[in-house]
Amino acid sequence: MYLFNDIIKAFGLDGNTLKSFKVLRTLRALRLLRVISKNQGLKLAVGSLFASMPAIANGMLVCALIVFIYAIVGISFFKGQFFRCSLHDKAILTKQDCLDWGGTWYLRERNFDNIYSAILVLFEIITTEGWLNVMYDGVDSVGVDMQPKKNNSPFMTVYFISFIIIGNIFILNLFVGIVIDKSNRLKDRMRGYALMTND
Repeated sequence: MYLFNDIIKAFGLDGNTLKSFKVLRTLRALRLLRVISKNQGLKLAVGSLFASMPAIANGMLVCALIVFIYAIVGISFFKGQFFRCSLHDKAILTKQDCLDWGGTWYLRERNFDNIYSAILVLFEIITTEGWLNVMYDGVDSVGVDMQPKKNNSPFMTVYFISFIIIGNIFILNLFVGIVIDKSNRLKDRMRGYALMTND
């Protein structure tokens, strides 16, 4: 211990400098690479994940294109329609009614008023987290500067449910399929079956 302190003083290091070296402890996480190199199954899984990166990038482009198309359609359906009044006990039909009664006309957090917020909402819908609230807002929408009315446009559920089917089920399974396909190809290459025909 005394030798260590003498070395620290000889190099002119203080306690703050030593604390910054403690960050290097995170490099201990690289020990997992030894485990991966020894375990054949982990080696196959990590190798297939890295080998599928170009195909995953292509899949992400397809995903971004579908989300972008749905965002544009969502903007054309719902732009300016996710506003509502803070007063719930009054008979309010429009923005002007809300302001006349002294209420606040506010925009919901999840909306389709611009491409950025529409894409964020759609990525949240892909994860199926809180998508029902967004769908209910879409179904209740009446028009620009109009107070939402419960179940005003039930056919708008088609937009949200079709996006759940295409976005969640199709796109996310596309990524899983890419990784599994690369994994099977690497497995065949490791066994020597890669150049063999079906016969």
